[in-house]
Amino acid sequence: MSEITTTINKNTYQEINLNDYPLVSDDQPDVNNFFDATTKLYMNGNGDILWTTGRTSEEAINEKRFRINERYYYNFDKPNQKDGNSFSNVGKKFFTKDIPDDEKVEHLKKVEKQLTEVINNEYEKRKKTNSDQVKPDITKSKEELKEGFMDKVTGMLGSKKEELLMSDKIAAVRRMFLDVGDDLDENDKLNNAMEALDALKLKDEVGEDGSIGKKLWDASSNLYQAFNDLNKLLREAEIMALRSEYKEETK
Repeated sequence: MSEITTTINKNTYQEINLNDYPLVSDDQPDVNNFFDATTKLYMNGNGDILWTTGRTSEEAINEKRFRINERYYYNFDKPNQKDGNSFSNVGKKFFTKDIPDDEKVEHLKKVEKQLTEVINNEYEKRKKTNSDQVKPDITKSKEELKEGFMDKVTGMLGSKKEELLMSDKIAAVRRMFLDVGDDLDENDKLNNAMEALDALKLKDEVGEDGSIGKKLWDASSNLYQAFNDLNKLLREAEIMALRSEYKEETK
């Protein structure tokens, strides 16, 4: 039963019962070391997931009594990566304690499978009483994830999805890359990070090959070059799509 006494809204995290999911709760009482602990799992109406230590509570989380690292055990923004790489370093160590090295990856996959199962079951249960409950990304198929991304793209264009041509979609994605590092946007994270890097005065364009200063210079220069190349190639793809669409219209 939820311990929340305030009004529940889409941002309110509610605990998921893990009694039937020992791999996710990591309920292994016979392990006597630093990692001898259980976990807790929370989900809100937006489909956001928190997977934390067992010392947390709904009340404390929703009242923001302490800072929660949303990727403490697992990166829910990039779920189901190859070989269990959605798990953080902490998560990998925590969930593979006492597991032989050659079995760690397979064990992480089992934990991840059970994690997906419990979250999906919880989503289906909450959906029955809350039609606005958002489905977490970890439970979505690749097709659903692509669909969700294109919904974001169409939202950027202010168009309905069925109205978009491939050239429109490519143009929208290209625009996203163009927006990255835009000097006119003082809140741009990449631009701010690069300015902070410059302020360290560690980069050295004429430094000795192999030196950290020269490596930093080359890496940061290549970063912007990569964005330029992406924009150029996306523009070429957009033109090709436009030509193809024109041919279809004039048949």
